[in-house]
Amino acid sequence: MAYKILGTKSETARIIIFKEADWSIESNTVVVGSGAYEIDSLETGNKLIVAESGDGELLGYGNVTPIEYAEPQYHSIFDNTKWETSVYETPNGTWSTDEWDASYSFGYRVRIVPTGGWEVGLRPTKMRLTWNSNYTGSENDVYLTDGYLSANVIGVDYSNESGDEIALDFDGCGDIGELYMTAADIGDRDFQITNIEFYY
Repeated sequence: MAYKILGTKSETARIIIFKEADWSIESNTVVVGSGAYEIDSLETGNKLIVAESGDGELLGYGNVTPIEYAEPQYHSIFDNTKWETSVYETPNGTWSTDEWDASYSFGYRVRIVPTGGWEVGLRPTKMRLTWNSNYTGSENDVYLTDGYLSANVIGVDYSNESGDEIALDFDGCGDIGELYMTAADIGDRDFQITNIEFYY
C-alpha cells in the first residue's frame, strides 16, 4: 500500500514533506495554483509538512498522519461469470473452460458483453488482452465500447499484439458495454483470448 497527504492552499507553493522518523525529506514539490491538492506515493509514518509561498512565507504542520490508498494495478476480469457472448451479429465466440474461442463469420471474432454489473461506474485507464493464435502477424483489432448500437469507443487498438496496453478514455462514454476482437478474413486466423485485464 502507498500513502498520501491532502490539503488546500490559496496560491502556488512549494510543499516539503519531512519524515518525522528520521527528519529526512520525502517529497519536495511545487504545487501550482490555489485549491485542493494531494501528494502521493509516500511511505507510512507521521510527517512534518511545510509550505513556502512565492514571497517566502512559511506555514507548517507536524505530526500529520498520511492516508493509506491502493495504488492502481491490473485486475483480471475475464471469465464467463463476468462476460457473455453478444446476441448481435452472431456467431460471436464461445467460452471454453478457460478461454474465449473465436467464431468464424467473415473473419474470426469474439464479441462479448459484461454481465453481473461489475462494469457499472468502473473507469479503468487502460486494458490489455492476452491471446493465442496460429497466425504470427499483428492483424487483430480490438475495440472496447459502451454498447453495440450507436456505441462510443472507449479504447481501440488496430493490429493488436497479445499483451499490448490499450489506453482507455471514458470522456463522453457510458459504462463498458462491449469488447470486440476481430481478425482479418485472410487465411486461417483463429484465436483464443486467455485473459482480459483492466488497470485501476
